[in-house]
Order: sequence, then structure tokens, then C-alpha cells
Amino acid sequence: MVTRAMAICLASLRRNHQANQDGLSSLASSATAAVLGVTGVGASVASVVLGAAERVPTLTWGDDPVSRRLADLQFTTGEGPAIDAIEAGAAVFAPDLAELSQVRWPAFTAEAIALDVRAVFALPLQLGAIKVGVLVLHRDKPGPLSTPALGDAVALADAATSILLSAAALAPEMDDDLLDQQQMVVFQATGMISVQLGIDLTEALIRLRAHAYGNNRMTSEVAEDVVARRLRFDEGQR
Repeated sequence: MVTRAMAICLASLRRNHQANQDGLSSLASSATAAVLGVTGVGASVASVVLGAAERVPTLTWGDDPVSRRLADLQFTTGEGPAIDAIEAGAAVFAPDLAELSQVRWPAFTAEAIALDVRAVFALPLQLGAIKVGVLVLHRDKPGPLSTPALGDAVALADAATSILLSAAALAPEMDDDLLDQQQMVVFQATGMISVQLGIDLTEALIRLRAHAYGNNRMTSEVAEDVVARRLRFDEGQR
């Protein structure tokens, strides 16, 4: 059952997408978060750049800084509810990060709590075996989603899946319409590190993430330094 407020949001989203082919961008995530009773909401594309084992969520919709940071944090640490939801193809809810997630996602949980995130709810965006991405809700207070909010979240996930699949059909290369530009830089940097160190792309991405995490930086920031040639990973070998 979808609430009237969410039904209005989704109807507007579909109308705007049909008219302008602008994906999810016409729907303010802050307005959707208010309907769902959460602090923020974002949708990420599951970018298969290095293969199934390296499927990572790339934020493509979400206008609050915490949603962007959570997406980058999961990309950097390689763990978190969004990644688990994509891999399992099922919703992953952490209604109280402090109680439930220290063992499951130790690196993600510590950083998320530092951002004042107390609960995270991840719903996969998929159609059958086709995994498009993940919808992530976060809240600054612990506790489960209400029954109406859960119904609204599922409806939003279904709508986002349809729209992202439509966008992918129009742009199979999944470039700027679906992949955040910062994450495109990450993929470019991964290739450069692979060449510098003579390692495969999987190991290069691991090195990039480790450097970012060890220096308390966002992965995209380190990647920008690599692409701009301000940082090389083979300096110690020259």
C-alpha cells in the first residue's frame, strides 16, 4: 500500500521522465525523504566495471551530502548494506547500526556513526536477474521503518528500477546519465594504477581504496589526484 504523498511524488517523477528523459533528477530526494520519514535517501547504480565480485554502488541520485558520503564510504571500504543488498538481491535493513552492524561492517559502521547516521535501509533495484542498483535510506535516529514507510520505499524502488532501466536502454554505455562523474574518475585512476604497478584492475582498485581509507580521504578525491598526476602509486619503486 502506497501513501497518497508518495503516490503524488511517483506520478510526478514518471511524468517528468516521460517528457524529458531526465531519470530521477526531477524528483528532489529531500522531499522523498520527508515522505518516508528518514533523514536522507539516495539511489546508486550497480556499476559492473571489474566483474561481479567488484560490483560497487555509484551514487546517481541524492541531493544530501550524507547520502553521497555513505555511497563513497561503501565504495571505499567494500562493505555496507548497499553492497550486501546488491549481492544478495534482497533488502538489507540495519535499524540500529550501533547494535547490529559492528561485526558485519566494522569499518563502514564506525564511519557512518561518525556522520550521525543511526539507521540504514537498503533496497535492491532489480528486475529478475538484472541488478540495476540500490536505494538507500538513512536516518539519524535508530528504529525500524514504519509499515507505511516500508510500502512507500518498495514503491519508490520499483519506480527507480524502471526509470534506470529505461535510461540504460537509451544509453547502453551508462556514462554520464547513470554514472556519477566522480566515480568515472575512480575507474580511470584504477586503470592508471594498474599500469603503474603492473597489477590487474581488481588489485588496483583495492590499492586505491586502501590509500583513501588509510588517509581518511574519499576515494574520488584520491582518484582525482591520480588522474591529475599529483599522486603516483609507484613512487617507491622508481
